[in-house]
Amino acid sequence: MMKPEDNYYEILGIATNASQEEITRVFKQALRELPEDMKEAAGRRNQLEKAYYVLGDEMRRFEYDRIMFDKKSPETKIEVKPSPSEAARDRSTFRHHQPLSQRDTYYDRFASASSARNQGSDKRPSVWVLVGLFLLVFVLGKVWLPGGVPRPGLENLPAVNTDSYMPQPDIPPLELPPGGEVHYYTGEEPLAPFSIDTAAGINYFIKLVDRATGAQVVTLFVRGGEWVETKVPLGNYELRYASGQDWYGEEYLFGTGTVCAKADREFRFYQDDTSIMGHTLSLIEQADGNLRTRRITPTEF
Repeated sequence: MMKPEDNYYEILGIATNASQEEITRVFKQALRELPEDMKEAAGRRNQLEKAYYVLGDEMRRFEYDRIMFDKKSPETKIEVKPSPSEAARDRSTFRHHQPLSQRDTYYDRFASASSARNQGSDKRPSVWVLVGLFLLVFVLGKVWLPGGVPRPGLENLPAVNTDSYMPQPDIPPLELPPGGEVHYYTGEEPLAPFSIDTAAGINYFIKLVDRATGAQVVTLFVRGGEWVETKVPLGNYELRYASGQDWYGEEYLFGTGTVCAKADREFRFYQDDTSIMGHTLSLIEQADGNLRTRRITPTEF
């Protein structure tokens, strides 16, 4: 493994001997103090999450320290020496093993156990007897089952799609981002209005992806039960969203409880001669709703 270029301790602003509790506390405090500039905040957040991913786990932190600072695990040798009284007792008591006398309290019990063990050992079958039994069972099996033992039809087992679920994150849940936190990944000016309404209890991380290029253009976090209004650049987009409760960052989303989906129809934000056309999105289940979606995997998200 190559030596890391980034000093994660400097990124979090902590000492190399900081406790795990202090690392978690400083990380959460740093997330609350992100810059106001959106692009700068996104870069800073990415650095913090990367640093905490390593230092927040004791095993990854140990490996990082070993490579970064050439630390070696200490080797401790413990030599236990008996006390003089114990040594004397060992020499006087256990050096010579005296046979049990018939008058000894445990003689009868010891003799009975030895006799039973010797009798049991005489009754054990020899190796040749076991080999003969094995061959007999094998031959009878061939005679009674001419076709042999059928192998299970492995080809009929359904394949497991490891991309269809989100793995369990190795970090504790993060503080939810502010409702309406939006990040832009294009230099185009956000002009078109975009409003989102959500039901209480479920949080949403929304993406707008350019239909022509597949490039991510906007991400937006909406807390459950909130109404958010923002603006997005003009264009034709595919809308995707991840939903859940506990937030683990953009890499792990909502952890194992993540549900990903995308809208079937295109979202077009455009400008005509008189106005700029946007969209209002309601992520609340309704009997007469007109937004059709389908489930996608976290990898497709």
